[in-house]
Amino acid sequence: MAALTDILTRSDEQIEEWFLGILNEAAAPLAELSAVVDWFARKGRLDKAEACAELLQEALLERRIEEPLLDLMRARAGWKNGDTAFAAVCRQTLTAFYEKDEPAKLALANAGFDKPLKAGECLGRLAVLRRLKPGVLCYDKGWGVGVVKELDAFGRQVVIYFDGRKVHRMALAYSGECL
Repeated sequence: MAALTDILTRSDEQIEEWFLGILNEAAAPLAELSAVVDWFARKGRLDKAEACAELLQEALLERRIEEPLLDLMRARAGWKNGDTAFAAVCRQTLTAFYEKDEPAKLALANAGFDKPLKAGECLGRLAVLRRLKPGVLCYDKGWGVGVVKELDAFGRQVVIYFDGRKVHRMALAYSGECL
């Protein structure tokens, strides 16, 4: 396989041909495919970036690969300049992706995708909520450093012990914003 730097010196059509050819390989190089999408976006070729991103997103969904999928969505949110309609696309995609993952569905439901927020903001909140697990350190501007004690799925809250204070219950939606 040619080096990515060599591939990016080719014409757009040749790059797209390489992208399509390698995308369906079992061990497709996700970092290189993502780099091609990013390269098209940085060069202002957003139509090509978007076309490749959609194909890569489908492949990541099919293969159930979470982190590169979220990274790709964050990149797309960045070049869509805050298009709030893209948040709905992200929500729909992630709802299907997290179909059988109850903690992830809980995080998704509290990340703000149902509010008039930009996709990047919602994806950032989702990242925070996905990291909240018992034993994880967190920081709140008003309360200081804390340790997550538990997630209360029924109450949609996170229980946090802040140093020198009583145990504090915080709504998941709020914790996605402030932690």
